[in-house]
Amino acid sequence: MIEPGAILLVTWDGGGNVPPMLALGRLLARRGHQVRILGSASLRDRITQLGFDFNAFTRLGELDRSPGIAIEDQIEQFFGHLTSPDLCDDVAEELDRRHTDVVVIDCMLMAAFGAAEARGISTVALVHYLPRYALEPSERRSVAIPLLNVSRASLGIDALDPTAGTYQQLWARCDGVLAATLRQFDDAPYPLPPRLRYVGPILDPGAPDWEWDLPWPADHPDPLVVVSFSSTYQHQERQLQRAVDALAPLAVRVLVTVGPGLDPAAIDAPAGTVLRQWIPHAAVLPHATLLITHAGHSTVMRAIAHAVPMVCVPTGRDQLVNANRVQACNLGIALEPDATAEQIRAAVEVVLANSTYQRTIEAMATALHQLGDESAVSEIEALIPTVPIQRGRA
Repeated sequence: MIEPGAILLVTWDGGGNVPPMLALGRLLARRGHQVRILGSASLRDRITQLGFDFNAFTRLGELDRSPGIAIEDQIEQFFGHLTSPDLCDDVAEELDRRHTDVVVIDCMLMAAFGAAEARGISTVALVHYLPRYALEPSERRSVAIPLLNVSRASLGIDALDPTAGTYQQLWARCDGVLAATLRQFDDAPYPLPPRLRYVGPILDPGAPDWEWDLPWPADHPDPLVVVSFSSTYQHQERQLQRAVDALAPLAVRVLVTVGPGLDPAAIDAPAGTVLRQWIPHAAVLPHATLLITHAGHSTVMRAIAHAVPMVCVPTGRDQLVNANRVQACNLGIALEPDATAEQIRAAVEVVLANSTYQRTIEAMATALHQLGDESAVSEIEALIPTVPIQRGRA
């Protein structure tokens, strides 16, 4: 039997990165582990409502989450957020405050890894997008290395090599790297870190907090098309509007979730189209025939889990990579970010008419569920010391 461990999760309020971390926390807690979370202050209510011990970053400032402001509008602040010595200091303070057996860090929080490394604490990187996206060469990530080395010098640990990949180096220093995706979906052309494990999407073990209140019965014969873009604001109004316009002439039920960053009133929808701020994917996708999505990784994994083919209209970030993989795996169709309503409608008609997409995604859903919910938990439990040990600075 596994001895209960003290596990710290470190995350930030970035949208699709949050659900897998919180789901992991709930799975670990169910196994009897002591789980606490350090993260953005804006996540406090969401996390404490789940019963977790939560502490907010105190030195690391918040990004601007005002209506109409996207991360892309403050890219320099965002990049500094991930590489800041303040982030390193916040994590170090939390690790010194309470005993920790294993720390699990959102892979994007690059500055956080040094604090755990300096203390010799078992560290896991949680990768919430495709490893191929993280490992591909990036000029912006290379610029991060001098910033990260400032913190590393103050901690007395080795500097990173400015000529090598940022994530490759950070992950090589981790005890585990958990990719919350499917190996069948990823086609990373780069050498994979030896400790990387594909554990599949980490899905919330609880039932979704929502009851069917849509104007059609769940088993209505017309296909249900869900239109769902990012849970964070990415200037997606025009894409959502084009998707709604595309579906208007078709004999389908249409549910549009706009996300918390966008007012539903910004979308001009025909009669019969249902606009909602948010509905849990786990609640509605079991009834859906098709998903029109920005192709965020978390959303794509949910669609695969429920075997719902996709039409992808990416907005930015890692979404173009995900959309291309959806098409390459025959799980749906990938369109350009500026796809017209006519192009979206044509793609919808093709996917609805071609049962190959449904059969292919059902096969991948089977592979997903064969991994089970415990793969990530087991990897973390293997790092919990069987005998308590004293921790000190390296």
